[in-house]
Amino acid sequence: MATVAAGSGSSSSKSIQELLQISQPTFWHAWSVLPWEVVPFVLGMFVLVEGLNSTGWVDRIAMWLANGVHGSIWAALFGIGAFSVLLANLANNQPMTILMTRVTMSPAFIAAATAGATGVMIDRIPKAAALAVVIASNVAANYTVMGALAGIMYVNILQRKGMKDFSYVTFSRMMLPSGVLSTVVALVVLGAQYVTW
Repeated sequence: MATVAAGSGSSSSKSIQELLQISQPTFWHAWSVLPWEVVPFVLGMFVLVEGLNSTGWVDRIAMWLANGVHGSIWAALFGIGAFSVLLANLANNQPMTILMTRVTMSPAFIAAATAGATGVMIDRIPKAAALAVVIASNVAANYTVMGALAGIMYVNILQRKGMKDFSYVTFSRMMLPSGVLSTVVALVVLGAQYVTW
């Protein structure tokens, strides 16, 4: 078995397996350092999404967005994509994804969004809208810390470690250009695939 010197000039040695066992965190240690302060916020967002669904707001949002799409794959991509990025940065990407998935899969959205479409676009527009939600969910974190749960948790951990001067505004100012660029490029590439293939 391979051994490693325990310290400089030390005659004792430990196996690699022993070193790895010492440095592995336990489940309970990881559990104890989780940023529990963000849990009520996240759970509240899921409750809000369910409330919107049960009160009929999902269909209202679906109709409002579908009227802007009206048979255009580019309107589906950029309209749904931009709205989803905005929503993710207001409410976080996870509840936004659940809400917007329900919106884009709603029969009301599909019927109204494909109203002016012909041929293969009737099938492609709802798929493009759903994929715009996926893109938005992934790039939303490039706009604000609120855009993704990981960002909220990251800032919380930094502040617990003493980095109090890291602000949401600083993050957004630094990340906004890459967020806009990555969103536009991803939506254009996806649109080009749907239009040309």
